[in-house]
Amino acid sequence: LIPSDTSEDLRPLVRAATIADVCSVTTRAISLWAQNGLIPCIRIGNKTVRFVPGHVEMALGLPHGIIRPQMQKKEAHPPDRLLEKR
Repeated sequence: LIPSDTSEDLRPLVRAATIADVCSVTTRAISLWAQNGLIPCIRIGNKTVRFVPGHVEMALGLPHGIIRPQMQKKEAHPPDRLLEKR
């Protein structure tokens, strides 16, 4: 069930890993849940799948706002081009 009024949820789309972290399951489990219709998803192309946080929260009975987009992980080391001597 997808809410008809999506104006309240303006959070960015999230990846399966974000939902997996919140639910303490694997990304494979999230993919299976989406394939079986347990949680709604948005398919982008052949392989890419994203999720609207509010829709997933509603489908799983989670509190609104518990799924938050993860920040991009920064590189632990600077790129090689910055380490080269000039």
